[in-house]
Amino acid sequence: MWPADAARQARLFLLLCLLIGYLHYRAEGSARGDIPADSDSLAYQNHALSDLHAHMQGRLSLREFLYGSREVNFLPPLHKWSLQLGYLILGLDNLTPYAVSAFWMVVAAFAVFLIVRRITQDPAFAFAAGLLLLGLPASLRGGFMGGRNDWPAAALYLLGFWCLIASDLGRHRTMMAGCGLFWGLGLLAKSSLAGYLAVPVLALAADAVRRRKDLSRAQAENVLVAVLAAVLVSGWFYAAQYRDVVSYYSFWPTVNAANERLQYQLDSATARRLFYVRNWVVQMGGLAIAVTAVGLVGIVRLLGTRRPPLEPARRAAVGWALVFALAPYLVLVPRGDYAPTADVNMLPFQLVLGVTGLWALAGSSVGRAVAVGALLAAAVVLDVARIGEHARERVYAGVDAVRAVHELGDVLERHRYREWRLYELYEDIYLNAATVVNVVYRDPILRSRFDVSVAQPSLDLKVSPAVSARDRYWGLAERANVLLVADRPKGPLWRTVNRQWEELRSLVAGDQRFSLLGVLHPYDDGTGVEVWARQLASLQTESDGWLLSGATLTVSARRGRWPLLVRGVPAGEAVRDLWLVSPEGGRVKAVATADGRERGFLFPLALTDTTTVLRVEGDRPVIPAELGVSADRRALLLLHPRALFLGGGAAGGANPR
Repeated sequence: MWPADAARQARLFLLLCLLIGYLHYRAEGSARGDIPADSDSLAYQNHALSDLHAHMQGRLSLREFLYGSREVNFLPPLHKWSLQLGYLILGLDNLTPYAVSAFWMVVAAFAVFLIVRRITQDPAFAFAAGLLLLGLPASLRGGFMGGRNDWPAAALYLLGFWCLIASDLGRHRTMMAGCGLFWGLGLLAKSSLAGYLAVPVLALAADAVRRRKDLSRAQAENVLVAVLAAVLVSGWFYAAQYRDVVSYYSFWPTVNAANERLQYQLDSATARRLFYVRNWVVQMGGLAIAVTAVGLVGIVRLLGTRRPPLEPARRAAVGWALVFALAPYLVLVPRGDYAPTADVNMLPFQLVLGVTGLWALAGSSVGRAVAVGALLAAAVVLDVARIGEHARERVYAGVDAVRAVHELGDVLERHRYREWRLYELYEDIYLNAATVVNVVYRDPILRSRFDVSVAQPSLDLKVSPAVSARDRYWGLAERANVLLVADRPKGPLWRTVNRQWEELRSLVAGDQRFSLLGVLHPYDDGTGVEVWARQLASLQTESDGWLLSGATLTVSARRGRWPLLVRGVPAGEAVRDLWLVSPEGGRVKAVATADGRERGFLFPLALTDTTTVLRVEGDRPVIPAELGVSADRRALLLLHPRALFLGGGAAGGANPR
């Protein structure tokens, strides 16, 4: 029934997995359409898109490409690179990341296939194990429907484990080097993989010390080769960014602990201890749990018998799989780090043990034929069911995010805002500043019209429950020039910013620096999203930095009286009197002040509209051609001028800090 050649077995399995991955991709496309990603998947996509956007503008540095450009760069770049490769091959389509996710799921399933085939020497059980992995609920929610780095890291983790068990207890140098290579790549995909590796690797090291008299020098050297390979592949990132990595992963179980307990309803010590038990049941699913539970009986018999049916290397592989399946919980549970996706790194090993245990229990050829038939039938049922679940999962169609972003573009362009540093004073995973950036980066027309980024506040400002609404608002308003605010409570209350929504909204309304430019209505429940923009004073300058007499000054601010300062290097001593001319012909004269080489011009403006386009004129501009110094006939006023509003202040007065 099965091809005798191992390579043909692998090709057949890969083709089947690719078919399943393609069907998931098409199902996700039908369910999602142009609905952008949400939550962490959206963040990972934007990491990739921001680099591509910067590259298209010619401003992506090598350091940003390797380490990132955020305030805290804790994310290693491999997953970002895989998404970028997907965008380059398939285009900046909304569904491209799900094709990349399907690829990584196929790699993970293939690794499980290789591991089970190595242990059992039975391709049928290996087929069943790999296909069962693709049918887990965790594979759908965190894999085929997501864009996080959990499954890419898990896939590389599994490949490294396969190399480890294929090394014949460390005797095969090439396979040990492969183990180090894949685990190094896994660490280059997800920082927290170090935590999942730590306890199993320490357990293996302790076992090696216990058996040190039985180990050869070649085995010890091969272990060093594996360590060296892992360090060479990923060490460069952690040598530069280890402070950011430690800071980030220390934040969640400490500063953000109260929010996590509210989010996951962990209101008692028992609930907190049982978090991973409940999470495991959801991620594994009933059928896979039954397979694993029955299989573990076989594992106990396999490891407990004095005369096991496996040679030492294969028997050791089963023991190691048991360690990798369970040991990471010894780190997760005491830390109080509640992450629903954490099980992704253990579930494949648990499935390997379950299928291997069933193989051991089956015994005879007839028993194994029955067992593998049942496993394959279960795998087919699960895979078909998961493909059908795309339309029933949590893709939210109650907000038209793409239309909202286009409306936002129209509102801001109407008021001459072409450079956006966005943030939101509420948090809804389906429409926020990151959603806007994602849509703009993938739309060539919007990309050409606007320069868009998400403001980068610290983790404390973003989520810490210890930060007051006033301090949070001040920090966010300093970093952003466009703030999005829901006109009613929106999003889960375990998000700190949503509990502070009312106070934050009143703070922006009282901040004279920000004006309400418009209201978007993207939600089907009628919720509006207010668009507040910081004062804008934009001068029209030449490509060489000169402000000419007759150039325009666009100002956007609340109606009222505002002092506006224009500063720059004057073209000559004669440039002393500047005027601002309104569209109606009104003229406002500046008060000139000197400061070193620069000269300042203070205009008392009386604004009657939110956005006004004024004309800058000088009584005595410098025309180089008339002075005989060049052929330039332009009427020059100031070089490298800046315009800024004075006064206004933040909500409630000065910076409270």
